[in-house]
Amino acid sequence: MVARYLMEQGYEIVPINPGQRQILGQPCFKSLLDLPFEVDMANLFLNPKRVPRVVDQAIEKGIPIIWMQLGVIHNDSARRAREAGIQVIMNKCVKVEHQRMMISGSL
Repeated sequence: MVARYLMEQGYEIVPINPGQRQILGQPCFKSLLDLPFEVDMANLFLNPKRVPRVVDQAIEKGIPIIWMQLGVIHNDSARRAREAGIQVIMNKCVKVEHQRMMISGSL
């Protein structure tokens, strides 16, 4: 699981899932708009049809990076996010990329 891996690497995970109360021992928030603090990145594991709403929330919250996992592709939303000054990574796994960077010494 990607979230567990990131936690093991020392990253703080803040789950957003309206259908869950807790994931990996962390409390879930219903949406990005419900976060009472700033986050560095929104890592999207969701159906691409739901991406526009989440990107709108990320723009509103001023989240600097949106990472869309493997298979999560929404070009219009990516364009809107970039126009709002947000860095967008799309159709890549954050765990795979982190491991690659660790091996290459980029981190």
